[in-house]
Amino acid sequence: MNESSRRAKGRMVQRHELTASTRSVIGKDTKKLRRDGIVPGIVYGPVIEEPVAVSIDMKEIDRAYVAYGPNVLIDLSVEDARYTVYMRHMSIDRLRREPLHIEFFAPNLKVEIHAAIPIVVVGQPANTDGVVTYGRETIEVRGLPANLPAVFEVDVTGFETIDQAIHLRDLTIPDGVEVLTDLEEMIVKLSAPQRVAVEDVAEEAAADEQSVTEG
Repeated sequence: MNESSRRAKGRMVQRHELTASTRSVIGKDTKKLRRDGIVPGIVYGPVIEEPVAVSIDMKEIDRAYVAYGPNVLIDLSVEDARYTVYMRHMSIDRLRREPLHIEFFAPNLKVEIHAAIPIVVVGQPANTDGVVTYGRETIEVRGLPANLPAVFEVDVTGFETIDQAIHLRDLTIPDGVEVLTDLEEMIVKLSAPQRVAVEDVAEEAAADEQSVTEG
């Protein structure tokens, strides 16, 4: 394994649990739920015959979505039932910054899915003169839901020289995961900072001075 591979890997996240209740309140009446600190939601997917309307504590779901995001499997308990789900989408009140509705997607854990896994850059380059530039924000992969990483972490601490880069081919891929994106694509690179030459600045200043004099 080369140095770049040791600095780029998929990070698995321990599966977490959430608890919700079945919900009979629908439509405009859900406003009262939100006033009481409860978020309405829905559980659906290929392993569920009929979508299940649920409600969940607003603070709990807000913390969970920020902490885990849409790429982490969660064990959701709804009274006597238990579902393995993704938090597929959460609607947000843009003014109050509060969740309005949450969608839980229950995949078939025995069927491969196509997912876009985010790239997270960690660390600071050893060479502080360079500028970290980014090539991609996500990586397209395919695999069983339980095998997919939550994120791909790329550590740039070892960047010591300008133009040093990490490509998709440098990633350590978890077993059972196929990368669909071109492996030659660049993920992150240490670039030289853009500098304006002193001569160019002097020439621009002289041109400005001449323009003022002629005016």
